[in-house]
Amino acid sequence: MGVGLGPRRAAVLISGACTLLSLVVVWSIIRVQGSPWTRILALLVAAFFPGQVYQHAAYPISLFTLATLLSLLWAGGGRWVLSGLAGAVAALSYPPGVVLAPMLLAHGALRWHSTRRRSLLWGAAIAAGLTSSGFIVVLAIHYWATGVWNAFFLVQSGYGHGLNFPWVAWWQSVRSVVASPWEGVWEAPGLQTLFVASLVVGLCVSRIGKRLPDLEQITVLCVAALWLFPLLMGPGVSLYRSEAMLLPATLLMGRSHWISCTAVLLVAVTIASGMAVLFFRLNLV
Repeated sequence: MGVGLGPRRAAVLISGACTLLSLVVVWSIIRVQGSPWTRILALLVAAFFPGQVYQHAAYPISLFTLATLLSLLWAGGGRWVLSGLAGAVAALSYPPGVVLAPMLLAHGALRWHSTRRRSLLWGAAIAAGLTSSGFIVVLAIHYWATGVWNAFFLVQSGYGHGLNFPWVAWWQSVRSVVASPWEGVWEAPGLQTLFVASLVVGLCVSRIGKRLPDLEQITVLCVAALWLFPLLMGPGVSLYRSEAMLLPATLLMGRSHWISCTAVLLVAVTIASGMAVLFFRLNLV
């Protein structure tokens, strides 16, 4: 009798482990921020972050989230090679990870502009290059398997993915929330998209014009990019799944007021319950 796990069980086990490690990384960052109560609330928001059911399912999202958090953490600490290697894992596991590369470069350029330390720009360029290599490996694997260099892009075009106005995909997702009649749990995906937009925009806009610590700045840049990227790809993208990638936004909640954190947590738990029902009914993929 074999003792190994089957592919499905192994996938779920790996997802669960990556999700747990992601929460550990989140806590290691926010535990020095704000009040103890706020930190706990922010960690709970991370545990119930929109799309969290996909963190535990047989999807690469939890691996992507863990790699992204580590990339941000190491970039904020100036450990560029480690940040780039983690970014490469993110880009290899889930295509949107490639947007981390220009954001790492932008972070280095902004820091260089204020400090004139050339090493910052070179370090960010190294991290961006390593991150991009993860996506290049994906293209190479596809070429090896199919003999077509642009196989990845051909598949994406079949889903209608391409540059679009971001509000088109966003409105298609949320319009069920404002249109009658309401059908209860079926509005969960639209509510999630509306909630995520409010949370991400609120957290990022509140930082405009402020001098931010390195980790906070790179987090703002990457969260904004990861939110916009699926919207730009058009209505063919399942926003309710890609929104799970935005879990790093909880790193920006450590200094928030406990009342706002409580409100965010209550909404997140409510939406997560509805999304879980739809997922386990096989209404979502």
